[in-house]
Amino acid sequence: MTQTNTLTTLIDPHVVALLKGRQVQPSRASTEYFTRLTYAELGKSVKKATDFAGRRYDHNKNNIGAAILEHGITTVLILARKVHEGCPVSELEATYEEARSVAQGNYEASVLEETTVRVPAYVEQETLELRTAMDMALAGVEAVQAEARELERQLQAASAQLVREREAHAQELAKLRETLSRERQTFITRERTFNEERRQLQHDLGTLRGVVASLNQELETLTAPTEASMPNTQNTTLAPTTALERMSWHAYQQRERGQSPDLWEWRQFVTDHAAFCRQYLREQASSRAA
Repeated sequence: MTQTNTLTTLIDPHVVALLKGRQVQPSRASTEYFTRLTYAELGKSVKKATDFAGRRYDHNKNNIGAAILEHGITTVLILARKVHEGCPVSELEATYEEARSVAQGNYEASVLEETTVRVPAYVEQETLELRTAMDMALAGVEAVQAEARELERQLQAASAQLVREREAHAQELAKLRETLSRERQTFITRERTFNEERRQLQHDLGTLRGVVASLNQELETLTAPTEASMPNTQNTTLAPTTALERMSWHAYQQRERGQSPDLWEWRQFVTDHAAFCRQYLREQASSRAA
């Protein structure tokens, strides 16, 4: 019983509390193996177990696995001491079974604690971190999607504005082309009309020059006998009645006076000459019509 109490005190109190009320079914062990161990083999086993415990549980000395390993090493040392002292096999088997039961209970308690306490807490923490990261990622994705939608809306608005401006520019360009074509056609028509009018005026000018030359010739022919038969200045009853007579009479008076006609006289002379030309043209037209 003393040995049992000594072994029990080596177990983690937390593990002992978890094992209360649990019934552990021990399995048969090969206690004969311990009777064949030498001190050298025990030393190698203890060193190997100690190195493994140091690597595996160095970061947490209160870990249940460390307590189990420490308890196992202590049990091995006790068994080795009893083998050396020549204790009976039944006592060795009882010591081994007690150590195995305690180790198995600690192992089950460790697994139970790991699966019921640490793993759910770890899973909950990882789930919380994952959910937080997912929420942040979703928030970032939503922000990016909102920005993308806004950029797409602006792009569509700019595209629609560009299409409207392009259509307006096309319409304005079509109007300008139509106006240019119309103005060009109008200019061509005016140029043709101007050329036709100029040709007609040149033709009329040539005709008028011929008429003037003919009139001058006839005037020279008619002026000489008319001037020869002109009355003197005192005889007012023989005043000229036609434009040709007045023109001839006026020229005769100027030559008699030895003076050149003034502006009013030249104006009167030109007026009379124009009236005579019109009268002559009418007479010529009437004679041709007859």
